[in-house]
Amino acid sequence: MQYAKIDGLRSTAQPKLKAICEHCNSAVHAKCGSKVVWHWAHVSVENCDSWYEPETQWHRDWKNNFGQDRSEISIVKDGVRHIADVLTKDDLVIEFQNSNISAETIMARELFYDKMIWVINGIHFKENFTIWDKEFAENWQLKTEIKQNLNLLNSQPNARVLTVQGNQIKQEAIRQILNRFKFVHNKQYDIYTYDLKDLFNSHALEARIQANILELYKAQKVEQKFKSVIYTWTRARKSWEDAKKPVFIDFNEDYLIWIKTNIGGKSGEGTKVLKKDFLDKYNITR
Repeated sequence: MQYAKIDGLRSTAQPKLKAICEHCNSAVHAKCGSKVVWHWAHVSVENCDSWYEPETQWHRDWKNNFGQDRSEISIVKDGVRHIADVLTKDDLVIEFQNSNISAETIMARELFYDKMIWVINGIHFKENFTIWDKEFAENWQLKTEIKQNLNLLNSQPNARVLTVQGNQIKQEAIRQILNRFKFVHNKQYDIYTYDLKDLFNSHALEARIQANILELYKAQKVEQKFKSVIYTWTRARKSWEDAKKPVFIDFNEDYLIWIKTNIGGKSGEGTKVLKKDFLDKYNITR
């Protein structure tokens, strides 16, 4: 908790201070260690909100964008109270979620707050989340597949081969890359094959091919005409599958990814939203 009341005024935690929780009127004391974000902690209870999660600097940085008058606001509904991370001037709740969260808790918060959006800290799964702009995904991205016992000319019996269907290649430069990696083009079936032989792990080869294509794409300086993106999410957090409210993911870049389809799934579509535009839209206090 970032704020508590001292003599009726909202105050941040400072060493050795004591205060009163403005949400439950219980005593709190300052936690100001060298390895934690300075915060207020309840003296006699663990916390007065069952949805509380330990605050990180990530939480604090986001909430500071909106100012103390908009941060940590009590919302009471049917006699139940929860503390919203941010309540905007338009009465929109913004919840900043750092840790894993259950599907049941997601549903409960969405029902309670009704008018709300999520911002998830994606730094924990950034390496498992890949984003392409639509131009790349539709005209450059290459799909490979491992097949065995292909009935093709010049193929060995029981051969494991990495294959690329020729009809999906939309750039001549990609054909040149495949030739450089010694793929064989079977013109009759319009398929490119690479004999894996003793190479049981093809991931490194596929990664090198994709890296070459991406490097070429960037060198072409193809303009991103749209903010729309396509993503893949390895080991996606399935608890988000049934989320109904807008979900934005923060990867510690100058933009957020607003998930538009298949949140919690292996792939879907989204929109890049500049953080500046996000903050401007939701009434940032400057």
